[in-house]
Amino acid sequence: MDSITENFEPLADTGLAMDAGIVLASYAAPSLYGPTVESMVGMDIPNELYGAAHIVGAEMWAGGSKRAIQIGGMVYTIDQLAHRFQVRQRLQNAAGGN
Repeated sequence: MDSITENFEPLADTGLAMDAGIVLASYAAPSLYGPTVESMVGMDIPNELYGAAHIVGAEMWAGGSKRAIQIGGMVYTIDQLAHRFQVRQRLQNAAGGN
């Protein structure tokens, strides 16, 4: 049986902290693409495409952190799709809340 301290060792793992930081930065990065790209092309592009482009870009150019970068882009894409289809509001309505 593992001791309590062994179970908490992942919290002290610097690799885990780095991966989490990369995922967080990769989640935030596609939101910065929108204003930049849309001001250059002069049209509104769905936010989900920025997340998808981030995933593809990571596949093409990222090195050892590719998977963490792709996870951040995928979470962004899913979040934007959920926002587009009002998933939160539908769940709250189904649960009886407002």
